[in-house]
Amino acid sequence: MDIRRQMFSATPLQRNLYSASVDRNLAMRRISSGLRINSAADDAAGLAISETMRAQIRGLDQAFRNTQDASALIQTAEGGVASINEGLQRIRELVVQAANDTYRSPEQNTRNMIQIEIIQRIAEIEFVARQLQHNQITLLDGTLSRSTPSPSASASPLGQIQPFWRVASLYQAQMPVPQNGQVSSVQPASTPTQIHLYSLADGMGVAGEWNFNNGVLTIENDGVFQINGGISTNNRIVVNSGVNADITLNNVTIEYAEGAALDMRGATVNLRLVGDNMLATSDTAVGSAGIQTTGGHLTISGTGRLYAISRVGGAGIGGGSTGLLGGAGLAFGEDGGTIVINSGTVRAVAYGGAGIGGGSGFISGGTGGNIYIHGGTIIAQNYRGGAGIGGGAGAGGSGGNITITGGTITATGGTVQPGAPLQGGAGIGGGWGGSGGNINISGGTINTTGGNYAAGIGGGWGGGGGTVNVSGGIVNSTGGRDAASIGGGIGGAGVDMTISGGLVQIGIGQWVEGSVDVQGGNFSIHDPDLVTNIHHGGDSAFRIQITLQHANGSSVPFGPHMPVTYTVNGMTINAITDSDGNLFMYLPEDFSGNVQMTFDGRTFRGQLVVDPDHGNQLVLTRDYEDGGFIGTRPNPNGRTLHFQVGPNSGHSLFLNIEAMDARTLGLVDERGFSIINVSQDAGASISQQLQILDSALSHVSREWAMLGAMQNRLDFIARGLDVVNENLSDANSRILNADMAMETGRLARANFRHQASITVLAQANQASDRALWLLQDPQPQALN
Repeated sequence: MDIRRQMFSATPLQRNLYSASVDRNLAMRRISSGLRINSAADDAAGLAISETMRAQIRGLDQAFRNTQDASALIQTAEGGVASINEGLQRIRELVVQAANDTYRSPEQNTRNMIQIEIIQRIAEIEFVARQLQHNQITLLDGTLSRSTPSPSASASPLGQIQPFWRVASLYQAQMPVPQNGQVSSVQPASTPTQIHLYSLADGMGVAGEWNFNNGVLTIENDGVFQINGGISTNNRIVVNSGVNADITLNNVTIEYAEGAALDMRGATVNLRLVGDNMLATSDTAVGSAGIQTTGGHLTISGTGRLYAISRVGGAGIGGGSTGLLGGAGLAFGEDGGTIVINSGTVRAVAYGGAGIGGGSGFISGGTGGNIYIHGGTIIAQNYRGGAGIGGGAGAGGSGGNITITGGTITATGGTVQPGAPLQGGAGIGGGWGGSGGNINISGGTINTTGGNYAAGIGGGWGGGGGTVNVSGGIVNSTGGRDAASIGGGIGGAGVDMTISGGLVQIGIGQWVEGSVDVQGGNFSIHDPDLVTNIHHGGDSAFRIQITLQHANGSSVPFGPHMPVTYTVNGMTINAITDSDGNLFMYLPEDFSGNVQMTFDGRTFRGQLVVDPDHGNQLVLTRDYEDGGFIGTRPNPNGRTLHFQVGPNSGHSLFLNIEAMDARTLGLVDERGFSIINVSQDAGASISQQLQILDSALSHVSREWAMLGAMQNRLDFIARGLDVVNENLSDANSRILNADMAMETGRLARANFRHQASITVLAQANQASDRALWLLQDPQPQALN
């Protein structure tokens, strides 16, 4: 018997037993955990893939919850918008009610009751806009708007909306006037003196305050006045020199006044417009302005309209004319004084003097004085040689300094009547023979047309232009016959013009007389060859048109008059596209650098090397691809909410919500006073305020629709996340989870092998033991 052979035969049996034990343990571990991969040793590559998928799945789960949270925020904002909308609807209903003249009464008591509810509704709108929050995020106060909210967006003190019908609260008797003419702060004043012109008779008045004699209403001392109703033909209003008066014109009509309809020479007048008002001179009021301001300071504001007209020699609003040696001729034009327009609709027409500015004269025209326009709608026209805004007709009818920060302005310079030499005034600047003053434009929309041989902006016939600085707004200028669009009139020197923002647009056949330094903005010229003296920082400039291209190669068009922000070598430029959607930049010919542009929430980048071979065109390509859940990129100038709606970086949505406060909706002014005023006698004037409410409702409806659209988008994304999560979980399950049927079979086989190995090994051990037993006793023992 070969003992070695018997012993070695047990080794493979032990190996088989170990293998069966491993298989059985593996099968039991997979069945008990339900996972095919329980450690990296099971499947290292599969584990790596599975963990990547698991990160995506958990991210998808959280992204789904994020969309629900975002929807909750939007629902909160939508509830606030709905509340504001309901308040606006009620205010509009009340205005419609009050506009019916069945409520008319001179004391306005009936309509005051309606105004009380309007004030409370406006205060509630303000409260909702300021206080509505979601997790301490204020939603409707403008902090989430597409651009940084201006200080005015939070100017109205919460819960302190002031009622318009308390006219006593509108003005301050001694109102400070800063250098630029804007009223920066207004404190409550005493109760205004009410003057009902439709019931005045000679001899009426309050001693020391006002009187009415011989058809002249005279304001004698400082005070607050409200003038209601119309004045019959030939009557006038006079504010004595040195008086500081706050005057509300409430549907006042003066036609064919013998002299200035409102004579305020040497006085300070803060004029508030309510309803429709007309101040006009007669055909025989030689040299008088509609509103004569020489040596005075006039501020115009309010929501109403004013038509100021001078028919012979004076300005619509501004200076008149003086006679020569006591005669009736128009010898010297008077200056315009200081004129400030903050709001309202103003139309100023003159036959000789400026529409707004200096009066006319044969020897010399009056200068325009300092003119500030901060808002409102202004139409200024001249028909006989003066500027639309600026100097009056006559040699030396120069424009004063003119500052425009807002509003919509149309200014037309005059041409001498048919049969006379064709000599004209600028749209804005100097009158016939007069140079333009310094003009600064930082906002608003300005359309100007010069008279014959006069510039659209600058000098009149024979007069040069001053300096013109444009840092914002939209300027469209057209020169008169044979005159520059911007510069001097024929025979006059040109301007020094600087453009640093906004848009300056010049039409077909138009040019600039003088030099233009384009530091930013958009200078659009239909015929660029006609404008040769263009610089950038003192160097000759090269004109380049900017076009946009998506990363996929498709073009991205600009729209007309759209704000565009772009950066050139770190310098940020704010511009506005022209009426055809074109955008130009002017840079030195040796310039090279990086250009980045933010437009409509999208960012474009490009490398610029100025070279005529580029065809005067810079193509900027969008710097990222749309894909997945990528939404509109945020405007860096404003605060934007970011929603993470996917598992990876870039799976984002961005949300802006425009302000819904009373100031933004146009319901209160910068001081917190209600603009909606139904405490008037004329229902027609009240009815016109419906336009304000319609505009407010349109703003609210637009934002409401945007919130609804965003919520629908989030719902769509949530459903997509659910589907992606399900499919990705299935894919991960196929990699990670155990096949229970297969593992059960594996366990059964492993158990059978394990039991068989133990049995065979036991038998092998028994055979070995028997052999050893035989070797221990070679002689069999005798049996007892």
